[in-house]
Amino acid sequence: MASGNETQLFALTKTNRRRIVVLSALTALYLVLVANWWQVWLRFESPRLNYVFMAFVFASPVILLWIVWTLDRGAPKAIAWILVPVSVASVWLFLGTGLLMAFWIPEVLTSDIDRSFERVRRERIDGESFSVYRTNGGATTSFGVVVRKEGVVFPGLVRVSPICGCYPADDVHLTRIDAETVRCEFPPYGPGRPDAVIVDVAR
Repeated sequence: MASGNETQLFALTKTNRRRIVVLSALTALYLVLVANWWQVWLRFESPRLNYVFMAFVFASPVILLWIVWTLDRGAPKAIAWILVPVSVASVWLFLGTGLLMAFWIPEVLTSDIDRSFERVRRERIDGESFSVYRTNGGATTSFGVVVRKEGVVFPGLVRVSPICGCYPADDVHLTRIDAETVRCEFPPYGPGRPDAVIVDVAR
């Protein structure tokens, strides 16, 4: 028959195992969300929601770290040391991104417009939806253009597939070449790029 101490130790081990599973799942989710930030698959149509959601993603490791440290003494504190470097990296990413975007953030939050990556129009070609975005890095840079194919997952959230991009550029003409190919034609952009750029993208 197991003693009281053995029963308690077994209970703590079982509890800790559950905590490890939960924290591992949340950490994996965090990594997926950061990957989505780096190479976009899903995005909100609202720039404000995108900024708020990504701020939450960058804060997630710090939240997990706080949860670990506030658990009872039986919790596996060693997990916290795994989260420390992740939290530090996340904070640096958050601060670095915030500094780069500081000029645009007030307008994003108040007007829900992101001038650094602004959708200028949406086109439908043979039943598919394409969005044209103009990039703006500030006074020391030129405009750029990015084209994405976007499909609605549910209202306000879209699935993103990059199509083409060009820098410097301020416009693009999209045409369907055949059932599998979309042509992106970027008109000349002043003396910096006097010739048109044509990119055929197989889908």
